[in-house]
Amino acid sequence: MSSNAYFEFVSQDYINKYITTSAVVFLVYDIILNLVSEYHFIWRTQWGAVKSLYYFARYGALINLSISFIVHLIPAPSHKM
Repeated sequence: MSSNAYFEFVSQDYINKYITTSAVVFLVYDIILNLVSEYHFIWRTQWGAVKSLYYFARYGALINLSISFIVHLIPAPSHKM
């Protein structure tokens, strides 16, 4: 791998890490801001299709981003010849 291609790969890897980290932080911030409203309008209602879809969309994204965040923290294996 040439030096220029290596730096481009490393640069894109850092960009992916920054974007994933910022997405996780923004989603957690949004969840914290809306916790009181979510408690009143979602948690206190009976289970139904809408409540299930809400939880899936809201916390499914958090789980997906958290897994992606953890995967990006693991260093890539180096290919030494």
